[in-house]
Amino acid sequence: MSRYGWRRQDVMIFGKGEGVMDALREQQQLRIRLEQVRLLFEPSRYVAFGYIVIAVMTAIIQWPVIDHRLILLWGGATVLTVAGRLWLAFAFERAQPHWCDVARWERAFFTGTVFAGLVWGIGVWLLFPAGDIVHQAVIVIVIAGMSAAGSATLSGQKAPAVVFELLILLPLMGRLLLEETFITTFFAAMVGVHLLLLLNSCLRNCRNHLQNITLRFESADREAALLAADEKLRLSEMRLARAQRMAHLGHWEYEIAANRLTWSDEIHRIFEFDSEAFEGTFEAFLDIVHPDDRQKVSDAYRQSLNDRSGYDIVHRLQFADGRIKYVHECCETTYDEEGIPLVSTGTVQDVTEHRQLEEQLLQSQKMEAIGTLVGGIAHDFNNMLAAIQGNVYLARQQLPNEAGRAAGKLDNIEKLSLRAGDMVQQLLTFARKDTVQMRPLPLNMFMKEAGKLARSTIPEDIDCTFDLCSETLTVLGDATQLQQALMNLLNNACDALQGVRHPQIECSLQRWKSHAQFHRMHPEVSDELFARIRVADNGGGIASEHLEKIFEPFFTTKGVGKGTGLGLAMVYGAVSHHGGVIEVESKPGKGTAFHIYLPIYGQRIDSHAEHAAPAEVLPGKGEKILLVDDEQSVRSAVAGVLESLGYQVVTACDGEQAVAQFLQYRDEIGLAILDVVMPKMGGMEAARQIREMHAGLPIILATGYDREKALKTGERPERALFLSKPFSVEGLSVSLRSLLDEVEAKV
Repeated sequence: MSRYGWRRQDVMIFGKGEGVMDALREQQQLRIRLEQVRLLFEPSRYVAFGYIVIAVMTAIIQWPVIDHRLILLWGGATVLTVAGRLWLAFAFERAQPHWCDVARWERAFFTGTVFAGLVWGIGVWLLFPAGDIVHQAVIVIVIAGMSAAGSATLSGQKAPAVVFELLILLPLMGRLLLEETFITTFFAAMVGVHLLLLLNSCLRNCRNHLQNITLRFESADREAALLAADEKLRLSEMRLARAQRMAHLGHWEYEIAANRLTWSDEIHRIFEFDSEAFEGTFEAFLDIVHPDDRQKVSDAYRQSLNDRSGYDIVHRLQFADGRIKYVHECCETTYDEEGIPLVSTGTVQDVTEHRQLEEQLLQSQKMEAIGTLVGGIAHDFNNMLAAIQGNVYLARQQLPNEAGRAAGKLDNIEKLSLRAGDMVQQLLTFARKDTVQMRPLPLNMFMKEAGKLARSTIPEDIDCTFDLCSETLTVLGDATQLQQALMNLLNNACDALQGVRHPQIECSLQRWKSHAQFHRMHPEVSDELFARIRVADNGGGIASEHLEKIFEPFFTTKGVGKGTGLGLAMVYGAVSHHGGVIEVESKPGKGTAFHIYLPIYGQRIDSHAEHAAPAEVLPGKGEKILLVDDEQSVRSAVAGVLESLGYQVVTACDGEQAVAQFLQYRDEIGLAILDVVMPKMGGMEAARQIREMHAGLPIILATGYDREKALKTGERPERALFLSKPFSVEGLSVSLRSLLDEVEAKV
């Protein structure tokens, strides 16, 4: 039902005869009356509040000159009247009555108005002080104000307005005349004039309200008609939108004998061919097909004619600017009685986006497969590297001092094993199987190493230069992740230089101070000093409409199968993870430049830091260590290293044996080294059971998996160190002494 009480069934009677028209006019009158009643009830809250305020103020002013009992009696009657009218207003609002019930609500409102008028009319007699012109004037002013307010709020209908004015003004006139003074008689005359003017105003306002309501109904009728028209338009637009979606599957017709090909508008849009410019022949169609697919398309269509089979094929379109589209075509052919093909009718659908999503999904699946493979072999590789490093350390300890050449060979083996460990970490990071390690990183040294690696992958015909500032710039970052980001930018630059004469790549590192405009563009950063890495090429550049999208995942300007659309997204993510920002400048034909801004961290690091002395190996004090690892080679090598450091060693090959060994030597074991992932019982569970027997035992957890994956196998014990394999002897010795000395200090 509408605001004006219209129901759907009310309008079903239009156009059914004269009797119906009479009923319609009657209903219209009832609806108008209902709207009048609604206008009367609407201000009830404000009217009630005003009544109470005026009544209280009147009682306070008249209190010194009127019997208090009369004032209280009148006040109680006023409160009851106001409460009753408020209840009626709320009941009307809840009921939302139909026009059929208008008479009942008219009577209810009229009754409430009569009671209100009587209360104020009687109040004139009760609160009117004889002989006190000042307090008499108060009553005159109050009643005059009440009558004016009533004229404004009750003129929705004639009866309530007229009755209320008469009920409050006539008693006032009578009471003034009874005083029989010149002033009161004059006041009575003025009240009479006031009454006549108010009645005239009420009648005029009532007519205006009636006209306004009638106009509103007419406007509502027009609005309903407009809404109906809008609904028809909306349905029409829905059909059009549906048709457009269906028209994405454009249709064509080919008259074989006449070699006449007719396309729908949607096919012209897909093929990006003006309808007037298209010749409308089979050969003209083949000219748009990718050269590598033309013969396949022609053969498939002719084969369908020969076999009377369906024609269904996916092929490529190639445009003048090099863009590729994939389309899916199918058709059926009509034949004459002799089997000669007459007309082929078919459809074309642009499936480029679908095909690209398939390619991207396939690429993502490949990456996932690589990640699974790398994650699986990383543990074994790290275990082998840990064993190699341990054995190298032991071999070096057993060499005589004069065996310089052999010691050099062992140093080379150790360096190679460390590089192999870094390579495993890079593979884990590349495959999303490892977490980044944020630490102070001298960018100058990092860029030098990255330059060496880049030159081995960049084609020799590309002039690649690295310009690094002499000042050492340090950032808080992960070398592997930043190297991957830099390599992505360099690889993209190489791709952009294909076919360019004198191809060049410039890579630079400079100290950079931010300015106000930079912070307005990048409000997420607040640092002032940055290390700026710039990677620029003189390739074809990037179109302006692509610049805002190049960092979106799966967005690529390369052809299908030539790019994943993930490289720059990974670069953006890496830079953001380091608290930096990345900007790009590019113009078609003038090359592209990427600027990476990384906040400078801490103090400057000496540019000769790479020549710093290695960490010191800290010897043991004869403590007994429980060593647990399921790999015999690792267990043997690490046990030898521990013994060479001055520790006693008890070994176990799994968690169950570790618990048993601890039970046997619990009073002697000072620390436990446990591999996290082992058969039967893992290191986490073994550590938990050992801690139940010895709550304060220092524990070192070691694993060849990445840290996050290892910690998921169980809850990490408190006060336990975590070492990733392969670990250095120096690092192991420092960790051992740190934990053991802490326990010794507490004792």
